[in-house]
Amino acid sequence: MTLVAATFVLLAVLHSILGEVLLLGPLLSAPLPQLRMGRWLGARTLRFAWHLTSLAWVGLAASALSPAQVPLIASATLLVSGLVAFIGSRGQHFAWAVFVAGGLIGLDALPDQVAALVAGGLLVVISALHVAWAFGFRGGSSVAIPSVEGRAAFRPGPVLTLAVAVAFATGAVVAWQAPSGGGWRWLAIAGAVVCGARTIGDAKLVGLFKRVRGTPFSAWDDLLFTPLSFVLALCFGVLAT
Repeated sequence: MTLVAATFVLLAVLHSILGEVLLLGPLLSAPLPQLRMGRWLGARTLRFAWHLTSLAWVGLAASALSPAQVPLIASATLLVSGLVAFIGSRGQHFAWAVFVAGGLIGLDALPDQVAALVAGGLLVVISALHVAWAFGFRGGSSVAIPSVEGRAAFRPGPVLTLAVAVAFATGAVVAWQAPSGGGWRWLAIAGAVVCGARTIGDAKLVGLFKRVRGTPFSAWDDLLFTPLSFVLALCFGVLAT
């Protein structure tokens, strides 16, 4: 198995070094065609995705040396892959959240109590921010609403903003109560569905498959809003089981 592991490591090193010298460097030094995700993110994605293959081979090498630790090695590989994707895309490629979620699940790092704490804490903070916006605070509000051709897609008033704050606060209560079981588990399922739907989006303004890009909201949606929705969906999913 030592020879197998050494082969995997050699492949990983050659793949990354020769890939940079012979392929990625020359390719990315030339102008890229127009891409839906944008030229900058497209170039960054090509680069970090190439090196994730090398990282996977390193994980295989470790698995060959320690077969009994394969689950732990797989989780660690996913977590490091998430870090590489996050740094490589500066948080703008959603893959980092999927890798990290898979790694945490593999490590059993999301028991009910942790999932409840994470989801509830996030929702309380989001709720408090909406309350502040309803009473005139403007910090962050300019990037919180989708825009089309430089104009906000909608303008929620104070009453609607407070209603959204109440909805988020209710979600926090559901998250904190879900570990007790009963009907709270069913509400956690509803939370997972809602947050999962927000992650996927409407195929236009929000979520993974939005078409309107190049706006302040879309940048923050890629960097923060959609990944947060995914984390909340994951937490509610854990609480629902």
